[in-house]
Amino acid sequence: TYKVVQDLSREMQLDYAPEYHLVNFYANGEYQGLYVLTEKMNIGYHRVNIDSSYKDVTGGYLYELDDLDYEGEINLFNTEQGHTYLIKDPLIVKQSQLEYSITLWNLYEKAVYSPTGYNELGGYYGDYMDIDSLAKLWLFLEVNGEYSVSSSVYFYKDSDSRGDGKIHALYP
Repeated sequence: TYKVVQDLSREMQLDYAPEYHLVNFYANGEYQGLYVLTEKMNIGYHRVNIDSSYKDVTGGYLYELDDLDYEGEINLFNTEQGHTYLIKDPLIVKQSQLEYSITLWNLYEKAVYSPTGYNELGGYYGDYMDIDSLAKLWLFLEVNGEYSVSSSVYFYKDSDSRGDGKIHALYP
């Protein structure tokens, strides 16, 4: 099923889907089965192609929404709505970068959870999140019967000088 899911992500033109290979795995001369060897989500030219956040506090970041698995990790933060995010890349961030990320996600979530779609600063949720990429992600999750959206859902944010200033959803 992994191959079908990966191929579907490419057909839906999601921003990024990891490369993968199907591998027959043997251990001590005994066949253990067919496994999927896949690359990790990382910032890079042939991966999530965004600017390094060391140049600009506004990006690039690779985020993972994970309310289940990452307690105690560095670069981990909780939003006021209670969601847990991890800055996956870069691995080491400055305090200003962490504060920027926390503020960005809080402003987005406040707008999403408000009855009007606007936060207290007048920011609309579409000002913070690329709605097309989010819609593709939700459709992808629905088609694949993925009901756990609280673990290992990825997003990226390019620098404001290079990108559109918004968070973008990625294939989970």
